[in-house]
Amino acid sequence: MAAPRRGLGLRAIIRDTTGDPVPGELSRAEVEALRRSFEEAAKGKEAELEALRAKLREELPGPEEMPMAVAALREKARQFEQRGNLLDAFHLYRRIIRLDPRDTGALYQLAALYYSVELTEKAAEILTMILEIDPGQTRAAESLNALKDQRGGRLV
Repeated sequence: MAAPRRGLGLRAIIRDTTGDPVPGELSRAEVEALRRSFEEAAKGKEAELEALRAKLREELPGPEEMPMAVAALREKARQFEQRGNLLDAFHLYRRIIRLDPRDTGALYQLAALYYSVELTEKAAEILTMILEIDPGQTRAAESLNALKDQRGGRLV
């Protein structure tokens, strides 16, 4: 006698040829009920997602408010730095960069923070990024050259 065959294919054949439910398999009514349940849940989740999108649109600054929002974040980051709270300053500079990826001032401050915790490779990467955005940034160029000199001409 051959070993019993197992698998979903065999279950489907038994169900289709005999009309008998296979133990552990859902009936068509149960499958339909689950499908309806999933569709209703998906509609609810879509409504939740749209509500979150609307709230996010309200909270994000528009083009008119962007300079003011960036200035407020920059001032708060500067205050955190003065108090020695570098982690919060770091997060605020990162937020500024998310709002304006070409903000060389925030990028420079981020590079300085990386340098302060001896992550010189990351600082050099950001300084290089600043020079790609604005080749005339002498402060970034001088800092990058000083990093190279400090590391014996290499950064890695």
